[in-house]
Amino acid sequence: MERLERREVKAGNVSAWVDAYGTLNVVGAGASNGVQITQVNPTTYTVSGLNHFGNTSINGAFSRTFTNVQDDINVNLGNGDDYLAMGGTTTGGRA
Repeated sequence: MERLERREVKAGNVSAWVDAYGTLNVVGAGASNGVQITQVNPTTYTVSGLNHFGNTSINGAFSRTFTNVQDDINVNLGNGDDYLAMGGTTTGGRA
């Protein structure tokens, strides 16, 4: 018998930032990523990595919180089997 090669699905690092227009941008690469975006208040969002396809980090950490989000949320997770969850816990917000 011959040993089969090991199969691992690796997740990656997702970059997130708020640009000069107040848009929250979330960008992945070719890895399979899991990302959750949660509205904290009308202008604050937390972006967290999920474990759906392996550990996904946000700017190198488990999660990051972004303030002064005044406009849109743009998400492009790139190639791969990606998972995106969005939600909020406040009223009167845009989520």
